Amino acid sequence: MSTWNRVEAIGNFGSDPEVKYLPNGSAVCNISIATTSKWKDKEGGSHEHTEWLRLVFWRKQAELVGQYFKKGDPIHIRGELRTRSYDKDGTTVYRTEIEVKELNFLPKTKSHDEPEMADVSQGMDEEPPF
Repeated sequence: MSTWNRVEAIGNFGSDPEVKYLPNGSAVCNISIATTSKWKDKEGGSHEHTEWLRLVFWRKQAELVGQYFKKGDPIHIRGELRTRSYDKDGTTVYRTEIEVKELNFLPKTKSHDEPEMADVSQGMDEEPPF
């Protein structure tokens, strides 16, 4: 039997993206997005829950995210869950994140004074890597 590891989410960036470069020259961007669920209880009271998802973008995607997105901007992603570990002060820390394989630009809300992402992406010289 085959298995499947796929995550899809629409959310808003929690901070301005920061692109870093590894010694081999590969670009990487680690960032979180917020996804919010809203519902009403039996009495009609409104509730909401925000879940923060950690994302990692690689290479050209990382550079695009760093160039075109900022805190609060919406994004639609598809990717795979990855868990990595690292040592912090003698303790092994585990972090689960979504390694983004595909991203879609979404229109910005009217609160932004900038053009929608669809307008920006049309002027790219090369095909997106996703």
